[in-house]
Amino acid sequence: MRIRKLTIALPVLAISFACNKEDKKVQGYEPVYEDTTAIQAVTYQQQGRPVQNGGKIYILGDTVYQVETDKGIHLIDVSDKQNPKNAGFITLRGCREVAVRGNTILTNNFTELLALRLNGNGVSVIRRVPEALAEQTTFSVPPERGYFICPVQQPGKIITGWQKAILINPKCYY
Repeated sequence: MRIRKLTIALPVLAISFACNKEDKKVQGYEPVYEDTTAIQAVTYQQQGRPVQNGGKIYILGDTVYQVETDKGIHLIDVSDKQNPKNAGFITLRGCREVAVRGNTILTNNFTELLALRLNGNGVSVIRRVPEALAEQTTFSVPPERGYFICPVQQPGKIITGWQKAILINPKCYY
């Protein structure tokens, strides 16, 4: 009889503890996923724009190529050293690197390596090397230490950033 009461009491006790557990709510980060096809677009505008979050610079002849971090590349004409002109802008999400060889611009688009060429009023992609810079991705962890939603690979999507959010029972922390 005693064993029978214990057999019933233990599972009931275990269930009651499980039901009374409160969710842990904390401030943290969740990944922002975007379609890979949407972020692969490369466009060119002949009107330059002001540098807001400037990155690496490459100079070839009378042209300065300056990265606008995660947005694209400024083309600045410095033939008149006293009056540089914003000559154009290549829109390219995930851009952090730039180099130029001849008339080919080498850059990245997140983890992808690209070879670009300006042609008249546009830009063409000569070559793409997917996952060439996989080790250099900056979005594998959030920008600050703390709790975050663990990233998961999703077909056709990549993480393009992180946003602050209230997380419930997060599993990842660094």
